[in-house]
Amino acid sequence: MWTVADQQAQLQTSQFSAVLDIALPTQGLQELSFAGERLPSGALLGMSWATGLNPLSEIRDHYTSENSLVVRYADPGKDSHQMQLRWQFVHPQQDLPRGAVELVISLEASLLMQLPKWRTISRVSMRPVYGFGGEVSQTWQALSTSSTPEGEKSSPEEADCRMILCRFPGQDLSYVEMIHPRDPALSIFTDPKPGSEETICWGMQMAGDYLEKGVILRRRVRGVFLPAEQDEILAQEAYQQFLDLAPPLN
Repeated sequence: MWTVADQQAQLQTSQFSAVLDIALPTQGLQELSFAGERLPSGALLGMSWATGLNPLSEIRDHYTSENSLVVRYADPGKDSHQMQLRWQFVHPQQDLPRGAVELVISLEASLLMQLPKWRTISRVSMRPVYGFGGEVSQTWQALSTSSTPEGEKSSPEEADCRMILCRFPGQDLSYVEMIHPRDPALSIFTDPKPGSEETICWGMQMAGDYLEKGVILRRRVRGVFLPAEQDEILAQEAYQQFLDLAPPLN
């Protein structure tokens, strides 16, 4: 399912495929295909913190395990903390008819410290996106696709999304990304890639957490593929299953 050659990882299942440059986790899963058809340009479930995580020298180790790819990184020039990223494919099942991919983030420090700011990043070519709210709204709301300064929200609906949904109507496919209510909300922000005016970018943004020695901070983001028909209802059913999951472990 996962194979790694040098720094290039390949995910291949019966219906879904993607590639990931483990030296550039900010870019996430790219060259996405479903049922043999390439999805519009974009990338899913990337990860970045303030200092970038870009050079290959920052990779501590990596391995594959069943349906997962696990990579451990160190912050540039610092040995006081490290990050483990696990990209995992979830096979289709009753509540996930077309399967899912999730990113599990684990942060660990060797002493009491404030971690750098970090965020997840997903991007798709320009198309309508919809948010399912938390405190503001428990219904699906169309989100603004206009660029907003990094870290700012352009509308109340964007301030507290538990799910963000986008559609690929030509392929009878929708994608919904979800986070747990206890985690920071998903929101749209300006894509950091140069020349990316034709994309919509969103993710979970975290301020610097204080972390004690021996404590591991974990966050999980799940991306679910759904049939386009009744995708809003199916997304809510998938979200309920997501809420019932046990906390992520290494």
